[in-house]
Amino acid sequence: IAFTVGLLLQNQEFLNSLVSTIINWAGPGQNNSITAMLHINQTQLDGLIGNSNQTINQWADSIIGQIPALGFQLLVFFLSFSVFLYKGEELYHSSFAMLPENLKEPVRHLTHTAVDTLYAIYVVQLIIVIITLILALPFFYFLGFGHVLFFGTLAGLLKIVPILGPSILMAFLAVYAFSISDMTALALLIFIGYPVVCAFPY
Repeated sequence: IAFTVGLLLQNQEFLNSLVSTIINWAGPGQNNSITAMLHINQTQLDGLIGNSNQTINQWADSIIGQIPALGFQLLVFFLSFSVFLYKGEELYHSSFAMLPENLKEPVRHLTHTAVDTLYAIYVVQLIIVIITLILALPFFYFLGFGHVLFFGTLAGLLKIVPILGPSILMAFLAVYAFSISDMTALALLIFIGYPVVCAFPY
């Protein structure tokens, strides 16, 4: 965890530079290739971007207003997690002892099944993350954007996110590649990055 957090923090400025490049490319007053290709009125696009920024700011304000409630919920979660971590077996056995005899065997069977299923999910998910990292490192090396370990680790972490996973990273980098007119990188992301890094590990 410390390695991952340190890696993300070390590459924060690089990530900010990628975002800034995309914003400058798509921002107000910029006549980029997409608007020309799709015959989009730049004034309308600027208005849409302005409305999007306003929506994002409103969303951020609402999130900031919810921080105290979220903090309390996190506190309750970690306290509950600690109780179950240190006293889980004791709580289980005391609750199990209060069950009627005819329910004990089905509950015991259900408990073992649930535990085995969860362990299987965790192990498979960990294997998928490792496979994704192994596949991502050579791909990002040949992609040519640098920061190979950062992108590989980020792809592995995003594999935990249901459905979308590293596709978020690939879509972001595809937009960045288009914004700097790097069509080779864009083709690699679409035809190699997505199938190999995103789809294959599943």
